[in-house]
Amino acid sequence: MIKMEIKDLLFDYFDLYEDDQHIFSKQDIQYVNNLSPIVLPSDYLEFIENVGSISLIYEDALIVSFWDVEKIKDWSITSKFSANVPKGIGIGDDLGDMLYYYGEGKDGVGYYVVEKGSEDYLSKAFKFSNSLYEFFKDIREIERLFKWIDTGVST
Repeated sequence: MIKMEIKDLLFDYFDLYEDDQHIFSKQDIQYVNNLSPIVLPSDYLEFIENVGSISLIYEDALIVSFWDVEKIKDWSITSKFSANVPKGIGIGDDLGDMLYYYGEGKDGVGYYVVEKGSEDYLSKAFKFSNSLYEFFKDIREIERLFKWIDTGVST
């Protein structure tokens, strides 16, 4: 079975939200790797190398905005997040009050979402996927994330 590149999966269910895509340089990728307190998964490294920072929208409602290096750095250095999630790194947001991160959380290692203003990023976070490949190719994972953000209920 041939594994699709992650960039080929993006627009099966998502549309481009803002035309602000920025490709990461090799130095940017190395910087994020060094900044992360957890080994970054190959799917995320492939994503930032081949897609970079980008804002995507699902059904005119769910926004997944992957951050550029500066936003990753700012969130990692200036927020309470790193103290609360010692094995995690912020990777994006919904252009509002939700934070997306990769890390070790209450349901194991994976991709999580939590309110940015939360004082407890671990216990209040929702694990929406184990991998970006699964997330982008499985409508059920996208719908689970959408439902949790909309209602706070997980399925």
